[in-house]
Amino acid sequence: FDSYQKFEKAKKENRPLQLEAMPDKGKVRPGETFWLHLVAFLEEGWHMYSLEKQSDDETVATRIELEALVFDPQGHWQEMPPKLVRDDVMEKIMKIHSGRVEFTHLFSVPKGLKPGAYPLSGTLYFRTCDNRICTLPQEMMFKTHVIVIVEAGEPG
Repeated sequence: FDSYQKFEKAKKENRPLQLEAMPDKGKVRPGETFWLHLVAFLEEGWHMYSLEKQSDDETVATRIELEALVFDPQGHWQEMPPKLVRDDVMEKIMKIHSGRVEFTHLFSVPKGLKPGAYPLSGTLYFRTCDNRICTLPQEMMFKTHVIVIVEAGEPG
């Protein structure tokens, strides 16, 4: 699997975060909806911040941007419930994620979309911290490894 090879390569680069992206359905029809799951794996001792703005510093909040969408986004990104912790770097209580973190976004398939394979890709903007130091703002591109196939026909 390509995703496993990329995961192993990122692990070897000794980054505190690895990233996977995948839709919840392999096949959808025009008019249907599906969820995109973006899962980050942080090394033990490291954390990243919530999607919610918590500081005047724009680089603190995690941000997700998608590229050239064929599908229609429904609402905003959702995140699993963050933990409230005393962040010694920021010197205040912050909403953070550690370990396995999942972000999700709902999309609908346009009714007139032709059958075919369509990729979903984008960029995760984040900072990782270990409660002593934080990395500079980073960005990591992602692309689904399971291609969404659009089939002709009405939703079933």
